[in-house]
Amino acid sequence: MTADRDRDIPAGYSEAMTSIELINLGLEGLPPELGAFRDMKRLDVTGNRLTGEACRLIGTFEHLECLRLEGNQIAELPDTFRNLTRLKRLVLTANPLQSLPDVLRNMTSLEDLWLVATPIGSLPPWIGELGSLTELHMDRTGIRALPDEIERLPKLRGLSLLNEALDGFPPQLTRLTELDWLAVGACGIEELPGAIGHLCKLRDLYLTENRLREIPPEIGQLRSLRRLHLRHNQLASLPEELTHLTSLEYLDIGDNPLGTLSERMEDFLFQLHDKDPMKHPVVRGHRKSRRS
Repeated sequence: MTADRDRDIPAGYSEAMTSIELINLGLEGLPPELGAFRDMKRLDVTGNRLTGEACRLIGTFEHLECLRLEGNQIAELPDTFRNLTRLKRLVLTANPLQSLPDVLRNMTSLEDLWLVATPIGSLPPWIGELGSLTELHMDRTGIRALPDEIERLPKLRGLSLLNEALDGFPPQLTRLTELDWLAVGACGIEELPGAIGHLCKLRDLYLTENRLREIPPEIGQLRSLRRLHLRHNQLASLPEELTHLTSLEYLDIGDNPLGTLSERMEDFLFQLHDKDPMKHPVVRGHRKSRRS
């Protein structure tokens, strides 16, 4: 077959294939021949000019498990997507979606959802029906708050909210006790609630570029924490409870107006730096004035 960019699938594809990539081809419609790939499990059409209506054919691939639609012109998803009940990974990044499409409610097998740079503005209450979700990426979506129903996601292990104008740290996050990593950076957050200590399984916490003036002592309850990112805040001190984080491997406290720290905290930072000096230049720079 020839590679006419609006109609044909490039030569070399076999109908037995279960994974197809049609990336950055300027497609405005999907090739009709694509319909022959009934057993397709992975489809990547990133970087084209597809609208939602142009994607109707995708809804016929009932065995699909991974679908990448990043960087198209999709303002809504077609109703045929209700058939994609086996879908596990969906990437909708950089599309002009104004709200989270209702057809996603049928995707009860969905584990990984990317909504980065989509102006959805909010999450609907039915997000709690997607009980298989393990990762949710929502950077630069215009979201200001989260619905309480997000607490109904028992398998959620990772959540990203970067570059959002949040109305404070979402309290619902402190009740997602299975979280392994949490990224809430550049969101204008001024206060971290003490309930952050409930996230006892958290291993990676990213709070860079907020307006935090202090870290609550409950941070010391996060005994599984390995990486803590606090760069570019307004921290003048660090809680002594930070020294309880014996699993910590990486700490970034750069670009904060930190004053004099206690000897115990100084020793903790020095020991952390000694684990891997290349990982902790900020700690090394702070300590150097005392140990040089």
